Amino acid sequence: MEKLLNFKIHLYLLAISAIGSYFFYEEVSPNEMSAIISSLQALAGVVFTISGLWVAVVYPDAIKILTVTDAELDDYEGKTKNIEILVVAMLSSVLVMMALVVSGVINSLLSYEFIHNQIKLYRGISSFTIFYLCLLQLMAVLPVAGLSLNLAIRLHHILENAKANKRTK
Repeated sequence: MEKLLNFKIHLYLLAISAIGSYFFYEEVSPNEMSAIISSLQALAGVVFTISGLWVAVVYPDAIKILTVTDAELDDYEGKTKNIEILVVAMLSSVLVMMALVVSGVINSLLSYEFIHNQIKLYRGISSFTIFYLCLLQLMAVLPVAGLSLNLAIRLHHILENAKANKRTK
């Protein structure tokens, strides 16, 4: 949870977003922004779904942790870190999806005249928001990908050990 709530990380992401949007807001066309937003929505949905499945299927003990006594809690201490990573990824994806919905509503409420008269400001804020949401979503994707890679490596080792044990018998 601390990664999602870490103020310093968000300051860095905001600074990177500000710098990126300052230099590139005129380069990105509205069609490209629309494509990025669609991709961001899809990615946020996928990360949310995969993280939820990980918690429910791969870590079924996560549900048991909610009902254990203090004496049993020590047995689960090592398992909670991966669950925390997945929950942070889910929350980040939810924040991205909510921000996209809110920005879509705000965008639809703005008049054509306002957008046309304030096009530089509008494009700057839009590109800043997209930069930030992309970075935030990237921070959610990487840990989930890391856990998936770790699982694949562990499964590979288990299969290799099982093959080696079968050959020696």
